[in-house]
Amino acid sequence: MEQPWSSIPKTFYDQVTDCLTEAPGILERVAPLWHLSATQQLDLVYELVHECRHIDERLAIIHDEMLRAAPDPLYWSIPSDFTLIFGSDNPVTFPVIYWFSDLHCAATLILLWATRTMIWTGLYNLYSHVDNIMATKGSVFEAYETMAPQISGVEVVNPLPPLDRCTDILSMAHRVCRSVEFFLRDDMLLAGPLSIIPALGIVIDALKNQPSHAPEVAWLQEALEVVRQKGIRSLEHVK
Repeated sequence: MEQPWSSIPKTFYDQVTDCLTEAPGILERVAPLWHLSATQQLDLVYELVHECRHIDERLAIIHDEMLRAAPDPLYWSIPSDFTLIFGSDNPVTFPVIYWFSDLHCAATLILLWATRTMIWTGLYNLYSHVDNIMATKGSVFEAYETMAPQISGVEVVNPLPPLDRCTDILSMAHRVCRSVEFFLRDDMLLAGPLSIIPALGIVIDALKNQPSHAPEVAWLQEALEVVRQKGIRSLEHVK
């Protein structure tokens, strides 16, 4: 039976949320990878890569549609006047930040950027796993090439298509970092912190296992604490 609301077009935020809800399930399927044979691992990796790329393409389309639908810029760059307190050894700073046309636009874009950070990290890890298999089990990989497996109705061709922009994970994560200050405006009260906390958590979780991303993770964790404290103060005003 068709639901009465099924004909209502989804907002851009709803569409991003749909992509976000699919992503963790795909990435969780990586867990049993190391218990499979080399050829089984490649089968699963190609399937996961295909699904991750599909989500990333959908997110790119949503972003483009948002740009086309808006008569004015969705966001722009301004100097930052917000300072987070870090140890002197943390090199991450964002003197230029993003300012948005409105809260709904900001919440949609930051969730989109956070989801793409997670997807790009997953793709990078999957490609790295294929590289490891090729390095240690080259003969197995060569045999696999002749099998031309069918995955989700699409013939998988070796080698994998290049990652291209998906390798620049930090550029996407930095978009989230540069958005934090907007959500801390006093006039947003609790709406600002509630809108950004999920995105910060997603990016922290995506980056935390890469030692080279430690400075960004430290910055994001500090930012998350600042946002939480802002939310607590907003709740006190409500009382």
